Amino acid sequence: MVVANTQPINTQPLSQQNLSSTNIISGNNFAFYEGFGSPNPAMAKNLENVKQLQRKLAEADYHIDAKITYSVYNWLELNIEPLILQGGPGTGKSRLVVLLAEIYGLNYYNFQCFDGIKPRDVLYRWNSSLQDLLTKAIATQNSGNISKIKEIIYSSDCRIDGVLLRALLDPKPSLVRFDEIDKVGSEFEAGLLQVSEEGKITISETNEEIKPVSGVRTRIIATSNAGGYGMRECLSHPFLRRSKVINLGKPSLLRQFLLLKERFPGFEADFIKEVVMFSDRVDEYVDMIKPMDLSELIKWIYGLRLSGITKLSKETVAASIDSLAKIDLDKDNLLLQLGRILDFIQDNKHMDIRELSRIIEAGKMAR
Repeated sequence: MVVANTQPINTQPLSQQNLSSTNIISGNNFAFYEGFGSPNPAMAKNLENVKQLQRKLAEADYHIDAKITYSVYNWLELNIEPLILQGGPGTGKSRLVVLLAEIYGLNYYNFQCFDGIKPRDVLYRWNSSLQDLLTKAIATQNSGNISKIKEIIYSSDCRIDGVLLRALLDPKPSLVRFDEIDKVGSEFEAGLLQVSEEGKITISETNEEIKPVSGVRTRIIATSNAGGYGMRECLSHPFLRRSKVINLGKPSLLRQFLLLKERFPGFEADFIKEVVMFSDRVDEYVDMIKPMDLSELIKWIYGLRLSGITKLSKETVAASIDSLAKIDLDKDNLLLQLGRILDFIQDNKHMDIRELSRIIEAGKMAR
């Protein structure tokens, strides 16, 4: 059961938090509870596995809040439906999918969606040229035996397997990612319904049912940049109903602060606070084509400290702009807003980071 967290936010790194207490796992402003006391053994084990997944992701410089990790872990373990990851560019959707495949030892298949895509592009299609040749050859040898012709031209030798069928036939458990799923049409979605719901594909010409050779249901992740409203406009209700949807964004200000403190224990807390405030205001004030993700922020702060910088200024930011933005237009727009960003940092640098994070998150929720 999920309830509001009325206790003070635990500022310890997750690896140091005591999971035997009532507050089992904390993210931005939530906690998971089991009754009013300690968790039962099954839930405690589940939450320990969530922590392990979060640590493995962090070891690969990928940082997400506990709430999202919990949702992703449960989706992986249940393995009963596709997952849709939605979020703007730079929120780490692609990297999360790749890392999950690596961590769980899954063979990874990637498919880039495009306008006009058909179900046959990911399920299967027939090699019509080969079918024609075989039909003529068999007709000559067998006096037009129709059943023999059908048996051969609809065999796997004449079938061109799409990414989903290849994943099902893979002897190793697999994960298929559909990038930019919001670009597909209703016909394509309809073609995904059977594998989404039943985990198998039926070859309609032969009624053959193809199930995962590995014995493990193929995991399907679709990614979308369209946002919640845009995705609902693009995707059909049947497909959305059969999927779990997770919204990805940067961790909260507090979470970023704690992660950087844990990553760089020798860095001054005030400097780390300035950096995460800077990152938050860049997201708020600058409409970047390729927004910064947390891994880029980590590289930036490390580079600043190697240069002996312990305080942000117009000069230090301008000198390191290539680490913050990859596109010239993003660099220009960031520099235009730099004074405003630094003013915000100056005005709020004495506020407690927990309170500042709470206010910022509340403001985002109110929009």
